[in-house]
Amino acid sequence: MTHKLILIYSWLVRTVCYFLPDVPVLMRFRGWLYSLCMQRCGKNFQVCHSVILNGLDDMIVGDHVYLANFCYVISNGKITIEDNVLFGPSVVISAGNHQFDGTAFNHLPSSKNDVHIGSGSWIASNVTITAGSYIPKQSVIAANSCVTPKMEQHIHSLYAGTPAKWIKAL
Repeated sequence: MTHKLILIYSWLVRTVCYFLPDVPVLMRFRGWLYSLCMQRCGKNFQVCHSVILNGLDDMIVGDHVYLANFCYVISNGKITIEDNVLFGPSVVISAGNHQFDGTAFNHLPSSKNDVHIGSGSWIASNVTITAGSYIPKQSVIAANSCVTPKMEQHIHSLYAGTPAKWIKAL
């Protein structure tokens, strides 16, 4: 029951604050409202007006995190975002997947896999981060990439492509 109440609270925050302009003070206020239902949230969490956050109770957010317009976070599993992470527009993060048995997928329980995003990372626009993914600290994920659990792990590096692959150290 608590999870459903938090989903309603998240929808209420988004609806009430939707028409507030995206200025830093109001984005921090929006972030503070969302943080009330999170496991843990640092200071200066900024959320743009069109962001959708589902499953706040499974989210941990560090200091100085910014979510740009049209980001969509679905936390069926635990999502950890460390300090100083910047998300570009239209990023999708999902910590769960549908299961498929060959005949149907809509009546089976979804699988839950944690997502971890390291400190100092920059996630460019239109990136999809799938369940079970781990992004090392100080990573840059290029626009239109898809991060999967099989991505190589290099600190302070650039990743790009679908699926995202290591391009070079920064």
